[in-house]
Amino acid sequence: MSRIDELRLMTKVSRLYHEYGLRQTDIVGRLGLSQSTVSRLLKRARQENIVRVSVIVPRGVHSSLE
Repeated sequence: MSRIDELRLMTKVSRLYHEYGLRQTDIVGRLGLSQSTVSRLLKRARQENIVRVSVIVPRGVHSSLE
């Protein structure tokens, strides 16, 4: 598989999981991939900065002090 194809697949799996809220098992069925492949693609998408996670702390909340 070419690099661009890998990036496309990582993006597709990531969007299904993060934007559309599908479970990994749903993605497996929809795309015909194995569970381990989906899990691995999601992990690599974070490593490749396709997916970024940010936590927005509400004002007045000091969880680091608790």
